This record gives sequence, C-alpha cells and structure tokens, in this order.
Amino acid sequence: MFGQLVFDITPQLELAGGARYTRQTNELNSFTTYLNAAVTTISPPGRKITGSKTQDNVSPEATLTWRPTPELTIYGAYKTGFLAGGYSNPGILSSISTIDTLSFEEETVTGAEFGIKTSLGRFNASLTGYRYVYEGLPLTSLVAINATTITYVTQNAANTEVKGIEFEGSYRGPGGPTLRATAAYNDARFESFDRAQCWTGQTLAQGCLVDPVTNGTYQNLTGRQVYRAPKWIGTAGAIKTFDLGNAYEATFNAD
Repeated sequence: MFGQLVFDITPQLELAGGARYTRQTNELNSFTTYLNAAVTTISPPGRKITGSKTQDNVSPEATLTWRPTPELTIYGAYKTGFLAGGYSNPGILSSISTIDTLSFEEETVTGAEFGIKTSLGRFNASLTGYRYVYEGLPLTSLVAINATTITYVTQNAANTEVKGIEFEGSYRGPGGPTLRATAAYNDARFESFDRAQCWTGQTLAQGCLVDPVTNGTYQNLTGRQVYRAPKWIGTAGAIKTFDLGNAYEATFNAD
C-alpha cells in the first residue's frame, strides 16, 4: 500500500510526502528426491527443511520541487526502500543445510538525490546527483561442502554505499530527427563486507584468509568496488520517422 500527500506551498514550490507499507510471507519446503547411497554430502531423501516467515516495513519518502519557470524544475528528494528477505533454493541441498542457513533477511536502502530538469525549445536535459546506502545486500555465495561438492546460497553479505551523477539529454532537430544521449558516473563500494567468499584458486597473498575456528576461507572486500557495478555508463542514439503517406510511416532507429 502506498499513500502520498502533495502540498502546494506556493504556485512554484511543492512538497510531496508519502510512505509505502509492505508485508511479505515466504514459505519453504525443500528436499532431495533421489540420491546415490554413496553420497554423504547431500541431504538424503526423506529429510525436509520447512519453515515460513513474515516481514513487514514502512518506507517513507519526501520530495521538495521548485519550478521557477515552466521550462525549469529543481528538486531534492529523500528516499527509503525495502526488499523482503526469503529462502535460498539451491540446486544441491547439502547435508548440513538447515532452515537458518537457507534463510536470508531483508535489505533496506536510505538516501537522497538532487536534480535539475529543463526544456529549452528543441533541447531537453536532466542532471541528477544521488547517494544511497544499502544495508543487508543479498548476494549469492558459493559454499564448498567438500573438495568436490559445492552449493550456492543467498546471504546478507554486505552494506554498500552508492553515489554518483547522471545526465540525460535529447535534441529534436528540424524535420523530425531526434538525437539522444545519456552519461552516468556511479561509485558503488562495499561499506562493510569483511566475510566475502574467495574466488577459485585465490591465495593468501591475494587476500584469501582462513578462519581458525571453522577452517573456512574468506576475504575482506570492505571499501572495494561492488562487482557488476561499472563506474561509467554511456549511451547515444538517433531516431527519424518518415511519412510514407496513406496512413503509413517508417522509423529509422540506431543506438
């Protein structure tokens, strides 16, 4: 459920505040259908891991918008978000798996952004800066049961900080062609991730450590860049529509 109130402070200044309520229930019924009797590292048939949990959250937000002219909008926003946790469903259910090892908790995000949008004749553009902090980031981790058997589970692995700036622009030329482009700089780093998995073959010199209690391996990625989060992203494209008559038209598009 989402609700929002909008207050016109002046004809040019607007304050919007809202909140989203989320309630989610997850259920798990995990088991192995068949297993070779010689295999001892996988959960045997007849053993079931079952459970359920319910999570709820209220995520508020607020945006202050100023429109000094019809062609210009300036805004600042405070945002929060919520992603409910759940249960892992690995392809291989290990003999040491329990309802607790398969469970992961919610992820929350808090942050703010500031932006400017303008429309000047044939040219439209927007520029946005942002900073968000994610807590309880769920990541899929590889867990080695032994030297030959591995499984994947989802765990709350880290807190991350994401900040950057984004630009979007388009130009409508005479005769109908439109040129468009975007550019974004995104700095995403692990704010706290001291128990990340090691990659295959990673050595002590490369940062792979051994837990003296469990004998498991891990590495510390605190302060490191989040993987699959490139710092720079850019796009460019053009579109042109041709009138063919008789209610037909053709469009040329390239990106």
